[in-house]
Parts: sequence; structure tokens; C-alpha cells
Amino acid sequence: MEPHAITSMCTVFAESEVISLRSAGVAPEAILAGVINAMARRSANFIGRLSAQGPLLFTGGVSHCAAFARMLESHVGMAVTTHPDAQFAGAIGAALIGQRQRRRG
Repeated sequence: MEPHAITSMCTVFAESEVISLRSAGVAPEAILAGVINAMARRSANFIGRLSAQGPLLFTGGVSHCAAFARMLESHVGMAVTTHPDAQFAGAIGAALIGQRQRRRG
């Protein structure tokens, strides 16, 4: 499915754009692919500012979205990997920080 371009940067305007696209008869699949592609493109812009070198480790709940990972990989031009438990990375990090702070007193 070819993603339909979503050009709005603001979530509120993007929502209006999606509603307009549906009213114009654009397939929901194309709109969803466009939303995912827009998110991947914006993420790639942030990653580009970091001068990151691949491969990238993709964590969080969205890391289970294969389409997002594929599109992100395309935008950053490097391998994007994930882990089956990637959605727990933030919680594990928070627990480790809490444990360190507790040990310090």
C-alpha cells in the first residue's frame, strides 16, 4: 500500500487532514500508512540531529509496528533492530534508576 502524504506537523491539523482525506474517498489503509510514514520521517529528522551511526535499537511499544520500523529504516538509511521485549525498556530503565537511588539512601 502506497502511503498517502500527511503534511500537517500538528496533531490537531493532522487529524483534520485525515478526516478530509476520508471524506475525499482515500482508502483508510493509505491514510494509516501515511500517518506511520510521517511519524517515521519526523523520528528520522530527530535521529539525524544526533549524528547516530547504525544499527539503531528501536524500543517502546511502537517498536512492534513492522511498518514503522521499515519506514524508519528507509528514512535514516541504516539498519533498525528491535527486541521482543522492547516495550519494557523504559520501565526497566526506571526500575534500575530507582534501585540505584534506593541504594544511595
